[in-house]
Amino acid sequence: MKEKVTILLREIDHDKSVSPFINFSQNFSYLVIQNVMISIFQMIEQGESKNSLVQFDYIFVSLSDALYQEMIQRKTKAVDSLNSFPLFGAGIITIILTLSIMSILGDIVNVI
Repeated sequence: MKEKVTILLREIDHDKSVSPFINFSQNFSYLVIQNVMISIFQMIEQGESKNSLVQFDYIFVSLSDALYQEMIQRKTKAVDSLNSFPLFGAGIITIILTLSIMSILGDIVNVI
């Protein structure tokens, strides 16, 4: 990340347009990061105003919410994959019990 920020700062020194911010945001998979970087550019160019801070806060909160939702989805998928283990365990126990009962009945038939 340090290298990416260094490249961003170097590009900002050479190019005062929004391009360095867009280039930096392309390092990430979320499109909301591009909006955050554009909002930062606007605050640099236009100064800090109440509206720009509110817009930045809204975008940043939506990014946070998106990351939180993704984390919840990953955890849900991990837990869903664990739901099948009790079913497999019950199946194995059923097979072992069936084979044990058949073995006991076979021993009883051989003794008689």
